[in-house]
Amino acid sequence: MGQAALLENGAGANPNLSGANAVTVSGNFAYVTGTSNVLQILDITLPGRPVPKGMIKNGDGGAVIVAPKAVVVVGNNAYLACTPGVLEIVDVSDPSKPLHKGLIKIPNFSFIRSLYVHNNYAYLVGVFGLRIIDISDPSRPTVVSSLGQRLSGIYVSQINNQLYAFGISIDDSENNFRIFNIQNPNSPTLVASRTITTPTSIFVAGRSAYISSSGSGGRVTKFNVANPANPVVTSTLTLANFSTTPVPNPAQFAAVSVFVSGRFVYAGGADFTRNGAGSLFVADTLMTHVGNFSYSNNTFFQQVTSLPQVLTVKGNNAFIVGNGIDGLGVADITNRSSPFMRTVLNSGNAGAVVNNPRSVFVLNNYAYVTDQTSRSLGIIDISVPTQPVQISNVTFPNRARGVFVLGQYAYVTTDESTLEIVDVSNPRLPSQVGRAQSGTGGFNFSVPNSVHAFVRNNRIYVALTSRTNNSFVVIDVTNPATPSQVSSISHVGGTTGPYLSQPSDFYMLGTTAYVISQNGATSGPINNNAGSLQIIDLSNPLAPVSRGYLTGVGAITTPSFDQKSGGSNIIVAAKGSSTFAYIADSYKRSLHIVNVTNPATPVLQQTINNVEGLGDSRGIALFGDYAIVPFIDPPGVLTTQGLVAFDVSNPLIPIKVNSFLRSNARDGVLLSEPSSIFVSGNYAYVTNTGLYPNLATINLNSPEIKSSNSFLPTRGPVGTTVTINGNNFDTILKVSINGLDASVTNVTDSTLTITIPTSATIGPIMVSNSSQRITSTTNFIVTPTSSNGTNISQNGFAANWSNVGATRYFLDVSTQSNFSSFVTGNNNRQLGSVTNVAVENLLPGTTYFYRVRSNDGVSTSDNSNTISVTTLPATPVTSAATNANQSGFTVNWLPVSGVVSNYFLDLAFDNQFVNFVPAFNNLNIPANRNSQVVSGLPFGTYYARVRAANSSGSSPSSAVMIISTLDVTPPLVSISANNPSTVTEGNTPTFSATATDDVSIARTEFFYRGIAQKDFKSTLMTVGTNNTYSIQIQADWYDSLGLEYYVIATDQDDNASIRGTSNFVRLIKPSLSLPTLPTGTGLESYRIVSFPYLLSTNNDVSTVYNNVPWNDDTKAGLWWWNPVLKNGSGDYDQFGKSPTLTRIDPGKGYWIITSTPVTPQLTNVPAPNYNRDRLFQMILRPGWNQIGNPYPVAISWDDVIAYNEEVGFSAFGKLNIYDGQAIKEATGGTLLKAFEGGFVKNLTSSDIIIQIPFPGQVNNGRKGITESNDLTHEAWKIFLYIKQSGLANQLGGFGMHPKASVGEDQFDNFNIPVFLNAPEIQFPKKETPNVLYSTDVVNTQRNFVWRFKPNGVEGKETYISWNDMIVPGDQQLYLYDEENLNIIDMSQTSSYSFILSSSSRFKIYYGKEALSAIASEKIQISAPHPNPVTEENRLLFKIALPSITDQYSASVQVFNLQGVTLYKSGKKLTGGIQRLEIELNSDLPSGTYVYQVIVSSGKSEEFRTGKIIKK
Repeated sequence: MGQAALLENGAGANPNLSGANAVTVSGNFAYVTGTSNVLQILDITLPGRPVPKGMIKNGDGGAVIVAPKAVVVVGNNAYLACTPGVLEIVDVSDPSKPLHKGLIKIPNFSFIRSLYVHNNYAYLVGVFGLRIIDISDPSRPTVVSSLGQRLSGIYVSQINNQLYAFGISIDDSENNFRIFNIQNPNSPTLVASRTITTPTSIFVAGRSAYISSSGSGGRVTKFNVANPANPVVTSTLTLANFSTTPVPNPAQFAAVSVFVSGRFVYAGGADFTRNGAGSLFVADTLMTHVGNFSYSNNTFFQQVTSLPQVLTVKGNNAFIVGNGIDGLGVADITNRSSPFMRTVLNSGNAGAVVNNPRSVFVLNNYAYVTDQTSRSLGIIDISVPTQPVQISNVTFPNRARGVFVLGQYAYVTTDESTLEIVDVSNPRLPSQVGRAQSGTGGFNFSVPNSVHAFVRNNRIYVALTSRTNNSFVVIDVTNPATPSQVSSISHVGGTTGPYLSQPSDFYMLGTTAYVISQNGATSGPINNNAGSLQIIDLSNPLAPVSRGYLTGVGAITTPSFDQKSGGSNIIVAAKGSSTFAYIADSYKRSLHIVNVTNPATPVLQQTINNVEGLGDSRGIALFGDYAIVPFIDPPGVLTTQGLVAFDVSNPLIPIKVNSFLRSNARDGVLLSEPSSIFVSGNYAYVTNTGLYPNLATINLNSPEIKSSNSFLPTRGPVGTTVTINGNNFDTILKVSINGLDASVTNVTDSTLTITIPTSATIGPIMVSNSSQRITSTTNFIVTPTSSNGTNISQNGFAANWSNVGATRYFLDVSTQSNFSSFVTGNNNRQLGSVTNVAVENLLPGTTYFYRVRSNDGVSTSDNSNTISVTTLPATPVTSAATNANQSGFTVNWLPVSGVVSNYFLDLAFDNQFVNFVPAFNNLNIPANRNSQVVSGLPFGTYYARVRAANSSGSSPSSAVMIISTLDVTPPLVSISANNPSTVTEGNTPTFSATATDDVSIARTEFFYRGIAQKDFKSTLMTVGTNNTYSIQIQADWYDSLGLEYYVIATDQDDNASIRGTSNFVRLIKPSLSLPTLPTGTGLESYRIVSFPYLLSTNNDVSTVYNNVPWNDDTKAGLWWWNPVLKNGSGDYDQFGKSPTLTRIDPGKGYWIITSTPVTPQLTNVPAPNYNRDRLFQMILRPGWNQIGNPYPVAISWDDVIAYNEEVGFSAFGKLNIYDGQAIKEATGGTLLKAFEGGFVKNLTSSDIIIQIPFPGQVNNGRKGITESNDLTHEAWKIFLYIKQSGLANQLGGFGMHPKASVGEDQFDNFNIPVFLNAPEIQFPKKETPNVLYSTDVVNTQRNFVWRFKPNGVEGKETYISWNDMIVPGDQQLYLYDEENLNIIDMSQTSSYSFILSSSSRFKIYYGKEALSAIASEKIQISAPHPNPVTEENRLLFKIALPSITDQYSASVQVFNLQGVTLYKSGKKLTGGIQRLEIELNSDLPSGTYVYQVIVSSGKSEEFRTGKIIKK
């Protein structure tokens, strides 16, 4: 017998998200799995409307998806970790059609909990440790190593070029955070462990590990794992502190999952005081709480019983699954402080309901299954037994148990003492039509299990056992709507019976009921270990009669009656003239056979005791001469569970003949805590209630292979597709050839299609299911695979082929690829069972071909593949060397005939060829040459030899040639290891080196420079003994960083030593006086400072800037622009007020001011450890960065830009500094001095790292940006400065460049973050509406209009100035004040002043018709000037008119605030900029008035209204 089909809970649902407990996102798809044993794929292109795309369930195409705990998608493959120790691999290249690709079943590795996939390895963890699996071939994964330490979660990450696995264990109380080095997957090693309370999940981002844990309010702990051997806790976040609902008991609050995306940490919390109801919490990576869901406002989280088991984040959406929810939640996290649930996708309603099946009854083409958890009766179409499909179900108020179907009605018992009657005349539309409820309407039965319907005298009755009432009850159901109890028979015991103490199961045959009870004691207390068989005559259902009994059988002990089985442990059948009852005895692990031919005196005929595996029987069924019992053994432990079969053809001698076991889903059989069995036709239908609830269909017939044409083809190589012919193949789980498993690609009832596996050998084909094996009568002849020849020589080789288990092989060898002729002795050369043979007496440099056939003593295979082998070439013959000189010579040899691809030349310093001349060990020389020029050699004697080579290897070496040349060897220099690496300022230590040569040294020079200096100087070193040389360095040789040096020695032949790498000596300053800090209170007293040193103590602000009164913020202040504040928009941190600003870090700049002069003093300060080979690396965050000079020497920012452009980093801007008078660019000759800083903008949306070069390290300074003031050039720029109240901003400007882009680029500049309220020029761009520019350089063009807005203190006089320029004769450049309607020719003047207001707007017109363009736009009316009105009572309006051909009329009116007209006048105007001046009455009193100016023409009209003030 073998499993033919499996109907699992949720089968057929779309989407099937039942019991979802794992989710991952890849691309536009979410992959969800769980206890429904499916992988459901959802299209999340629109996250708010996920759509089912595809699904694969357990068994599809050989897939084993059983209780999966994790899913990971990499590339086109999904990897599922399944509880029984299975890694299932699914091809998801087409998400609508996922396909089984491969799997591995790991013995003794159940209870898998987590999975991680990295490169070609999968890391599987669980109760029994860690397994590392090679998945480079997804169709054949293999375990490469294992660790026995228990783990519940894992994350793999690369740190410091090493690969590490970070694991947690919920099972261990100590050292349960473990870090393994898995750089070598074959040998993982534990490098560190730490203890954390009850860890639940782990996520590694960068060099930080985040671990969620339960208890103590639910914590997320952040570890710094930059050094994996020493992980350090850096911060902890307690979720309960931020719950929107009070947490009464923090010990019952858990952080159950954690995920990191970008700058945010997402954690799932569960409050077990509210049944594990959950929420989603959000924090930044500094572990500062940002926001979370409100529990009371999210019904999704109220349903989850331990949310979330798994969450994953993509973009602005979080995808969540958890216990208690048969679905997927999608949360919108765009606003991290206030996330909300976008949608919930629930499991479909069309899936099979087999959550906890208790009993099955089969009639015709339908199986009727009761389910306790869903309280239902499911009807399953089994017309095709191998493809069961649930078509309907009926639910009840109570938990369903037993079922019996008679005619058009199904009768269902429940655990709550009811009998439910269901009309199943239309199986697709069943309906409940009646009910019998114990305790009402005269019904008296309790905890019924077995049920049977029968017909007597044209009436329909139902008989059932009443466990608690110790009785057997008969109910009349002729009218299903009004059933009535008509009789019962109760337990009496004693010597007369009846015995119905705790009756459980019964079986009806004819008019007789055979009842087994748990208690068979005759007197005294109940004996749960005895049991009894009671026979009842139901000829008259109204008066059942006890006919006989037998005690000591039928005990049902564990598990308890009302939890598990719905099957009957008794069945009765006639055998010849006798009748026998077959009883499965759970307690005694026995099968009892009772002769009940005479009901009055039943006789225990036979008992099979202590049946292995028969621990807790769950029913019994007959199939021909066989009794079949589902079981669990030992009871409650679930070690072994499945079916056991007995041959009862002779009831007097029953024999156990077969067992069908389940162990970790072995062989694909899935019998998980079976609860009942029903046999119909050739199939047994078994309900299962365990970890994998299902209805299993078992084919009870044995498979067979046909005797003739067993399989075709009968021969072939590895990979051949073979079709096997036979019957009952739908239960086959495995096929092998000569004992080696083969891949099954297609199965029907009569055919099997397999692929001959790698390493297959000649032998019979065997098919098997979980209990039987059938073998073919003939062998499959495997064609051997020829492999490359070995032991190739000049006259032979060894032919090789795969071992296919043949008794003999036949070999052909030829010089022709079509084998039209053969090498003598090698035509059909017969060999034994060997897999290689020597082929000899061949010619050098010749190509040969060979093939092989296998034979089993009866049949011979086809020819193998053909292998070509070329023998080694002949040995070359050398001739005398020529052209010898002091630095080289020419090596010569005679050409070799035959197949030669190249020659190899060896040149060595010794005749044993131990020390080769560099590059002359196997020097490859083309076959068309027979000489080689050797040059550049020092004086000495050399040894040469030559070999000929082809694809098979090389010949023996030729005779050795001896050749001499002249000496040209340079000296060797070694710097003394005792030379100091640091020097205290003012000291002059002595440095030494050694120099050796095969001739004498003429001079040794010491080259040196300060580390930041550009050019080296040199001086001669003093000669010492034993080839040593020394020099005493001078104090003025090193700079503020130290000294760089190297040594060059030159011999008497003027051969100089090769310069090695530079050596560096760091300077230590015993006393360091920092520049005096800026003093005062005005804006001119602020400065941006930096500190390039890293002190040995610390860089705290109070340590670096000592003697500063930091405790009084009225006397001193220090600020730093922190770009990560305000969600990445940035803000200033102030020392003493912000907890994040405590240190002065090299490379950062800080605003500073003090009220009194302070010159900080420091001692024993080491110079920064940087040099030209090790530059300072500066991290620029997106947006503005306040940076400082990282060196104690001045640097050029133009050099910084140019240096980083050469290595591909150009997405950052210019350096902007402040000198007390103006904010300006540090460009051209402006240097960033030591201890100074400024602002730089990162133009990208992510961090970039730039390097800071030393002076002179960039040859030509910054390239590609031409800041010419000549507008005839294609690239030009004009500076535009703004000044107000003595404070200037020199960051403004405009221009053109052929490489300028539309958005932000290196040609533009920007106003630094506001600090001193300096005035600004702000250029907007429509392409980047959220960015304001201080300098706007556009792509070169003939005409353009720039628009800008000045910003500063309103009401103050403001100055705009610009530099001189050269404007082409045909071009114009005008500044246009839109508010005051003033036009300024920028080529004729260099400044303009105005009173700044909120309406101040300017345009710069460039082009041939710039002036015409100003007046051609529209009618424009300026504000009146002056306002307030002076004593002259005069007001001036300027009016711009578009066309000089139109005539305009202008009118002016002035009103008081009551609307009375005080002044009115009009004037005719023509095109251009016109003046309209009015004079008010001299006696006009002081106050506020309203003016209105109207200008019109025949085409357009414009007006302006506003207020004027007279003082």
